[in-house]
Formats: sequence, C-alpha cells, structure tokens
Amino acid sequence: MGHLVPTITAALTVALAGCSQTASAPIKTVALPSDGGEVGKAFVAYVDALKRNDIDAAGKALAKPDVLKRSSSKDILDNIGNAGPTGGRQQGDRATLFLVRGPADDVRIVLYNASRVAGVWKFDTPLLSGTKFHPSPLDCRSGDKFPCGVETAPDAVVYGTVPAMDGQGQQALIDGFAAHTLKGGTSSGTLVVLAGRGIEPELLHVSADPHEVEGWLRWPVLHIDIAPDNKHAHVALFSGASVEEFEVSDGLAIESTDKGRIRGHLGVTAKKGGAIQASFDIADTSTCNVDTDRCDKGF
Repeated sequence: MGHLVPTITAALTVALAGCSQTASAPIKTVALPSDGGEVGKAFVAYVDALKRNDIDAAGKALAKPDVLKRSSSKDILDNIGNAGPTGGRQQGDRATLFLVRGPADDVRIVLYNASRVAGVWKFDTPLLSGTKFHPSPLDCRSGDKFPCGVETAPDAVVYGTVPAMDGQGQQALIDGFAAHTLKGGTSSGTLVVLAGRGIEPELLHVSADPHEVEGWLRWPVLHIDIAPDNKHAHVALFSGASVEEFEVSDGLAIESTDKGRIRGHLGVTAKKGGAIQASFDIADTSTCNVDTDRCDKGF
C-alpha cells in the first residue's frame, strides 16, 4: 500500500511564514518515499518517545507540546496503534505523512500533517484520525467517471494559502484535483478542489465522488465550481471552524484549459474568510455527473 454570498475584492499577495507568495511563483509538491523520509523518521521517533514515556522528547515532535499534558502516553499509543508510514507529500516546510493503521479487516488510512520548524518536523496534533479503507477494483478502461482520470500531486501543481482555522495566519494548500461536471448530459463547468493535505492515491481511487474525498480531507479544503465560461465561480472554503461560500468573478483567472489540464489562479478577500490566494495546474480529464453523483462540497 505504498501508493496507497459576500462581497469580495481581488487580493494579489498574502504572507506565509513571513515570506511573500504570489501567483507567479509556482511551488511543487513532491512525493515522499515509502517510509516517509525525514517526516517518517520524525513519526517513528515520536512513537518511540511515547513508548519510553519521555514526554519532553515526544513534545518536541509536536507543534503544540502542551497538549500532551491532557493525555497519557498510553492513551496516545492506544490511538496510534500499529500505524506506520507508507509515503506522503511535501511542499517546502509543509508535509502530509501517509500512515496505515489497524488489522487487515479494519484498515485505516491516516493523513498526518506536519511543519518543519528550524529544521525539525513537528506534527499538528498528537492523535491520529483515519479513514476506513475499502479495497475495490477500479476499472477505468471504458470511461472517465470520477475518480478515473483524476491526477493529484506531484502531477497536480497546487500552491497558495487560505485563512487558518483559529483565524491567526494562513494555512498552506499543497494538493488537489479537478473534474469536468455534467448536468443534463452537457458540460456545466469544472470542479477544482484544493487541499491543505496530501491526497493519498489509493484512498482517492476507492472514493465514490468528490463529496466523499472532501470529507476525509478534513481541512482546509477550497471547493471551486467554475462556470462553463471560466469567468465565474461559486467558492466554498472549509477552514475547520466554519464554512464560507460566495460567488466570484473578479479575482478568478483561468489561464489555460487545453491539453487536458486547467490552469488558473484565485485571489480574493471575503469579509468573513480573510485572504484566499490559490494557484493550480491540474489534469481535468475526469467527469462528475451532477444529476447522479455528489459533486457538491463534502463539508
């Protein structure tokens, strides 16, 4: 399993970790090796520290070490179980480690986020939250119905930021996917979904529709329903604490829709959601039928 409607204004630049990021500076998300690389090593060291009941050492592997004061090492280890790395995605100092946990008849896939701070990988939370994996054959030989035809990072190029859940600062977007939408047998636009977590390919390919994928991606998730004219879109942002939805025209720029890909940029400021700055270059050869499938947001 190694590959297991408020008023808005255009916003040009947002700050992330003290650095300026614009639409003209593409950032690639890369695949981590099957053991998770340096992020995987950090996870193993975190688990080893918990097994020794070395709270200080375990705390160094967390973005907010004080949370360990509210849970015992045993409780956290019970939650982690036999979880082990199977790969992941990394974009600069942000990464998602893919973990597999559980017995053969109840396999869970975990997307475990971490940030690199002063050269040290620190995980967002002490506990794991996984999605049940249901193995099933995916036959895409005779069609492009979602998830057939979907490509995520590293083929998908996604970068930018959205407001953080606590309203303080920004969260990075590192992965995503796209699909043409159909209604009444004709094209109704393009769905672009951008996420703050790496997307685990095997879990994606056993998901029935975009709605289900957005559910297990948790947050942040940016759902962009682009109209057929590529000049308007309905946007929904789930930051973890709330959902904000709005219509956008100014601030949306679709630069290319040829060769089976969609490339563009969304730069807006919504009254409630703060600055959204997102760029994408993603394959859009998959289709989602609005009449029969859940192409709507999954949060």
